[in-house]
Amino acid sequence: MLRGQADFVVVPTAEFQSRLRLIHGLEKKIIQTYLWVTERNQCWETRDLEGGKEDKLRIKDGEYENPIRDFTKFLNAEGWAGLAKKLIRRTA
Repeated sequence: MLRGQADFVVVPTAEFQSRLRLIHGLEKKIIQTYLWVTERNQCWETRDLEGGKEDKLRIKDGEYENPIRDFTKFLNAEGWAGLAKKLIRRTA
């Protein structure tokens, strides 16, 4: 997405909750999450990264890898496409 335009992250609720539990633990009742969209059109959950500032720089540079924190497949067109498929199945 171009700067100044909105990005959308469309994640199924169950998957979002499952990933946040894996990232932040089960004991928390309230979880604050930070989803970053990079200039490389990647989407990452960045709150409480274990590697701190170094991991944030890796995310920025496109070098970070963690499939649980990677929400890229839910970003913009891909996320909307997933929602559309689910809606079509419900109406069929």
